[in-house]
Amino acid sequence: MTHMNPRIPSFYRVLQHALVGAMATVYLVAAGVQIYRGDYMTALINLVITAVLGVVLELGKERYGKFFATFSLRTRVRRVKHEESCAWCGETIEAGSPAMTHRGAMDGQRFTLHHHAECESAAKGWARANLTKGASDVRVPPAGTMQRGGSQPRENG
Repeated sequence: MTHMNPRIPSFYRVLQHALVGAMATVYLVAAGVQIYRGDYMTALINLVITAVLGVVLELGKERYGKFFATFSLRTRVRRVKHEESCAWCGETIEAGSPAMTHRGAMDGQRFTLHHHAECESAAKGWARANLTKGASDVRVPPAGTMQRGGSQPRENG
């Protein structure tokens, strides 16, 4: 039996939110048409229904979080425009050098990371070796603490 992350909504929940949002939009447009026609009682009823549907959407958002609260987009950059710090080894990525850029959000907080090409390979290898399914106690190495292009921690000395 697979266990879903409780913060990621199921397809059913996403579909439900889309349908409720569409219904709220239809009722809001209908209220505008009724106001234009002078049928204020029907417009009021449509606005109340729209408000109830809005509350339903808001309650669902609190439970499941924002739909794209956790995502990452990895891009190969031919030449970085400015000097950047590698998130894996901590060394400088010189302007004009190739790199990998990770942009995204984790629990709604935006981030941007840069890696040397060799550090990207090392980070992938480290993740495959250490981050297995269901392993919640493994900590990702802090930024800048690993050897450049390697999967071992830097030696302080």
